[in-house]
Amino acid sequence: MYYNFVISGIMVLFLCGVAILLDLLLKRKYSDYLLGVMFGLITIFVMGSRMGMRSSSLDFRHITMTMAGFIGGPVTALIAAIISALYRYFSGGSGLIGSITIIIVFGCFGTVLGKNLRSKQNGKKLIFWFLVGIVMSIMLLLIIGFFSPWTKHAQAILRIVWGPYLIITPLATTIIFNFYYWVYGCVSKASILNAIINSSPINIMIFDAQGSIMISKNIKTELKAYPFIENLFPSLYTDKTWPNTTEPQHREINTEDGKHFVTDLSSFKMPCGENAFVAIINDVTDRKSEQEKLRAANEKFYKAFQLGPHMMAIIRKSDYRYVDVNRRFLEARDFQYEDVIGKTPIEIGVPQSEFSGVFEAIQEQGSVKNVESTIVSKYGSRGTAILSAETIQIDDQECILFAYNDVTEMKRMQTERLEQLTKNLELEADLAKSNQFIADIINNMPDGFYALDNQWRFTFVNKKVEELFLKTQEELIGEVLWVVDPQARGTILELNFSKARTDFLPITFEYLSSLHIDSWHQITAYPSEVGMSVYYRDVTEEKLASEKLIKSQEEKVSILESMTDCFYAMDRDLQFTYINHAAEIAFGKSRGQLLGKKMTEVFKANDTALYYYHEVINEKRSVTFEIISEALGGKWLEISVYHTKTGVTCYFRDITSRKTAEETLRQSEEKFSKAFHGGPIMMLMATIEEGQFIDVNEALCSSTGYTREEIIGHTSKELNFFVEADKRQKLKKMLVEQSKTENEEFDFRTKSGEIRYGLSWSQLFYLDGNPCHITGLIDVTEQKRIQKEMAKLDRLNLIGQLAAGIAHEIRNPMTTVRGYLQLIGAKPDYSALKDTFALMISELDRANFIITEFLSLAQTKPTELKSQNLNDIINHLYPLLEADTFTQNKQLYFIPGKIPNLDLNRNEIFQMILNLTRNGLEAMEQGGSLTIKSYVEDSKVVLSIADEGCGIPQENLNKLGIPFFTTKDTGTGLGIATCYRISESHCAKINIDSSPSGTTISILFPIPDEKPEIVCSPD
Repeated sequence: MYYNFVISGIMVLFLCGVAILLDLLLKRKYSDYLLGVMFGLITIFVMGSRMGMRSSSLDFRHITMTMAGFIGGPVTALIAAIISALYRYFSGGSGLIGSITIIIVFGCFGTVLGKNLRSKQNGKKLIFWFLVGIVMSIMLLLIIGFFSPWTKHAQAILRIVWGPYLIITPLATTIIFNFYYWVYGCVSKASILNAIINSSPINIMIFDAQGSIMISKNIKTELKAYPFIENLFPSLYTDKTWPNTTEPQHREINTEDGKHFVTDLSSFKMPCGENAFVAIINDVTDRKSEQEKLRAANEKFYKAFQLGPHMMAIIRKSDYRYVDVNRRFLEARDFQYEDVIGKTPIEIGVPQSEFSGVFEAIQEQGSVKNVESTIVSKYGSRGTAILSAETIQIDDQECILFAYNDVTEMKRMQTERLEQLTKNLELEADLAKSNQFIADIINNMPDGFYALDNQWRFTFVNKKVEELFLKTQEELIGEVLWVVDPQARGTILELNFSKARTDFLPITFEYLSSLHIDSWHQITAYPSEVGMSVYYRDVTEEKLASEKLIKSQEEKVSILESMTDCFYAMDRDLQFTYINHAAEIAFGKSRGQLLGKKMTEVFKANDTALYYYHEVINEKRSVTFEIISEALGGKWLEISVYHTKTGVTCYFRDITSRKTAEETLRQSEEKFSKAFHGGPIMMLMATIEEGQFIDVNEALCSSTGYTREEIIGHTSKELNFFVEADKRQKLKKMLVEQSKTENEEFDFRTKSGEIRYGLSWSQLFYLDGNPCHITGLIDVTEQKRIQKEMAKLDRLNLIGQLAAGIAHEIRNPMTTVRGYLQLIGAKPDYSALKDTFALMISELDRANFIITEFLSLAQTKPTELKSQNLNDIINHLYPLLEADTFTQNKQLYFIPGKIPNLDLNRNEIFQMILNLTRNGLEAMEQGGSLTIKSYVEDSKVVLSIADEGCGIPQENLNKLGIPFFTTKDTGTGLGIATCYRISESHCAKINIDSSPSGTTISILFPIPDEKPEIVCSPD
């Protein structure tokens, strides 16, 4: 029985496996009907062959129906159940209803289980449906037992024999279902992998566990012989494991035939548990090459963009915002990088109309070329640029590349050149007539004459020159000398012309014409600032006559020997072949020591000289150079080397004195620079025409308050330097006419607006052909102030001397008159005239007071000074001052400060304070306040007296202190003058600050320890 059971089980499993394989092959391409018929036939086979063990009630139909529901679904299970039931009905089997019910139940069970396992394959669901299968089987047994007329004994046996059935059926079904899914997954993954291998353009290789290639797809011929295992998977040999990489690894492969490949390598285990590995080798050689080319192209573009000489910018086309700008763009327009990036052109100052016009042109044409555009700097200054733009693609964004060629300076220069050209044309018209007369004289000269500019171009030729060059005047004017006569290049003509221009001295020499055979000319060249004037005359006959006299070698040697310049000749190996007497003396060696020997054997080699010797030999041209010769004791030599057929001939002369003069000049210029910049006197250099400052020294900067950067490059007019606008024009005229000015006074203005007085001297000089001047300026503001003070003191001294001379003579008769007036006025006869006598006496007293004031100015003896405190003197005088203010209904305030003792004359200080306070009280209306202060400021003790009067007019301030000058109706004009005399005797200084709201007079006393060591006296 068990043997039949095993055979039956194998057959059922085989038939179910065929059904599963058919399902896999069909892939649901056809309907579930074919599967339903297939499983129905399997149940018929099971029933017809009586597969089952009735003793254990194990019926394989149940397993088959469950498989039908699981694989095919409800339709497949239903068709299989109908076929099974029909077979059972027509075969006359018993228990038809129970069997059909069991078949339907197991079909439904398989359908539900299949649906759940397809959606959620996990352990919990499998256990759940396993329990569901047991419960359904038990319920089915109970239902069958209820309707069957079995005895209790039969039911007990039935439960015992059905025990394995209840367990085996769901468990076997679950195992089969899981096996189905495993096979289905393997087949599906293998199909997917095969599809990937067949459709992938990359290289795919499949290896077995031992490393042998199972499948090779798309492998290049050059790579097939490559030892992949040894080089790419060495771990297979070391620890018998395959690398499992999730990310591609970069590998470089070099084949035996020398070819190089760059690959991205990844490997993983074959799906479905098969013991094989997949290696994906992606050949990225071409891609890497293209990436490198793209990187190089991007680098070139970046360098050209960033390092280009023109301004360049990239703007995003979608929102017209800057994406990138180059260094030149930022420098030319004074922007920082963050000022521009992310902004639109309008936001950084580009005009709206111009911006719109350019972008409309780009939208229509795709690019613009050479369009004139306005450029605006960060600070608003404008310029002109030539704009070109092209649409480009950057990082999948459409952008516009702008290139700007700044032509602002060129435009300005064109305007200036046009203006200059206009002036030149006017000047040329004026000079044309006068030049024509001179041109006629030169044109008819028997000797040749031509003029060259600084570029060696002909500017004038006479008829003799036309004959020399066989060209007309029109053909020569404007042509370069070396183009007209190319054979003159490198000859003595070019050498001497260059020397005359360099030394800026006339030169005369003889020259064998390269245009006429055996034609000698004596040429005299006169250099000038604009070029050179050349006179020549034909001396061929004279030259031929002289050549007849020097035919022999002896005469030639004699000439060389008589030369004062050193001369020697060398062959191509630099061996001495000739040395004249002057060279012998210079070298300090005899000819026997030098002839036939190389220069490097006799003298220490000079690399510069050797270089030029070989250059003359190889290039067959003449050179002149300067060296310091160690062989001649460190002297400077000027050597001229000429090519000959056998080697070179050399002339040299000692130019040590010239070099010394040049060094002396350099030191002189250095001394001038130090004197200019380090001197205490203000110095400046400026142009004559515009008054533009070229250089200034530190003394001028500190005196005017400007920095060098604020002055240099600006004109005096821009700085508002001259107080009198026409003063600069007067100084300019004097400089042009006399080439210098001396002791010229003018007022100048500092940066703060303060007006200072200056004493200047100037000298005219030329800088790059432009007239300029160097000016020294001394600030004499303080001297002017001292001169005014001295003039005032001189007047006081004169008045004092006058007063001292006449005071005694006037007082004596006045005393006599006053005595007689008192005597006569006391008599009863004149009692009616008592008031008249009193008036006459008071007027005499007033005249006597004026004489006393005169005498105070004329005091000649030194003032006696004692150390005392100014506050004590003011406090002692305060009651008298307070009484004056009280009677006038005015206020007096004294604010004493902490001050040191001073050397003072108490009576004179009394007099000065009384004079100043009473002047202040008289200047105020009733109710005004007079304030007296004492304090220390800038190492001086200050006595300040301030009133609230109407102030002193500005035109009267400079007259204060002059005797007899007063603005009061009853004043004598001697009070302030006396105060000035007292302040002088105390070495003090009076400052007056007046405005319509009041006047403040400050007397500044020196503190004794800091007082200048001078005698304070009226003299």
